[in-house]
Amino acid sequence: MPNVKKIDRREALKVFYCVVCGEHIDPARVIRKAVTCSEEHSKILTLERRRLRDLSKCRLCNRPSTPAERAEFAAWRRSQGFTQGRKKKVEPEMLEADAEA
Repeated sequence: MPNVKKIDRREALKVFYCVVCGEHIDPARVIRKAVTCSEEHSKILTLERRRLRDLSKCRLCNRPSTPAERAEFAAWRRSQGFTQGRKKKVEPEMLEADAEA
């Protein structure tokens, strides 16, 4: 755009829109550089970004990983007899009985 004043090139934005729902964003949130209209939508956006990133890299070690590779690994773990979750807590009475025997 030759010979156009800098002021005339683009007018300032007056309204900003949420990237999740498309509603107007409160000016106080715009000042804080928010791209969503509320905290709930901010959490939704964060989870969606995480979900998209998880399609290519592991969340824990940051190495390349695909959903197929993770499913294959989970199947291998199940075949080895490992179970997900916490180990069962050993009751104190059982420990005392083992110590007496």
